[in-house]
Amino acid sequence: MRENRASDRRAGSAVSGVLDALRMQVRAIECHYLDDGRAPPVLPFADPRLNEPLPGGGLSLGALHEFTATALEAELAPSVTAFAATVLAAHLRMRGGVALWAASQSDCYVPGLRRFGLDPARIVFVDCRKDAEVLAVMEEALHSRAVAAVLGEAGALTLKTGRRLDAAARASNALALLVRRHVVKPRGVAGEPSGAASTRWRVAAVPSSDVFGGLGPPRWRLDLDYCRNGRTASFIVEALDGADGHTFEAGHGKAGHVRVVAELCDDARAAEAPEAREAARTARPS
Repeated sequence: MRENRASDRRAGSAVSGVLDALRMQVRAIECHYLDDGRAPPVLPFADPRLNEPLPGGGLSLGALHEFTATALEAELAPSVTAFAATVLAAHLRMRGGVALWAASQSDCYVPGLRRFGLDPARIVFVDCRKDAEVLAVMEEALHSRAVAAVLGEAGALTLKTGRRLDAAARASNALALLVRRHVVKPRGVAGEPSGAASTRWRVAAVPSSDVFGGLGPPRWRLDLDYCRNGRTASFIVEALDGADGHTFEAGHGKAGHVRVVAELCDDARAAEAPEAREAARTARPS
């Protein structure tokens, strides 16, 4: 009897240890913690208001982040690319090293990236033939551990491929940025989010300030549509190069050159009771 009880205790202890290990692995996969239980490192934005909805106070490193837009912005992607460039520049300032930029459309004006703090000399540009090749190059670069970050431009992305990119970024502790764009939309591809990214940003251009006669710094509307373990938010931000005296400190992990001009609130109608919305709808004249 005593031997059976001792055996049961040992078996129960072994099962408990296995369950604890599995819980730790699941939390690591979900980017709650690293394999050793520590919180994952983050890349904070210079403006603290952008960090408030993000877990840990910044963009999770070793993770996949998506940037997208709608309508014509999704095809030409000027604002989306510019914002992603500021994030990439901040990461390289903090970590050093080089980054890989893969795209199937060579329409990016590379010298213009300096406007957003990104030095083209620290970027390895790879011209690909199609989206599938872009994603394959990104994954291979992440597994190589030779780059600090990868940025790719692709429209079609399956959940499986997105998870592979996220896992590769986590394994190498590199930053994976994906600009979702469609120059020519493939058949059967609607550009929906993959569901594998840690954050998903929607970027749109908005009118600049009138300080310089309508030629002020670029402004964008940022919609954080999804944030794993965080919350959604919307902002109007301005990209800065220091020409007007507004600068953030360089280095020290600061994702500078972007400041919040206005923080947008949720639509008040979303808080209304369904009955009230239905009553308002039926009361409208036909």
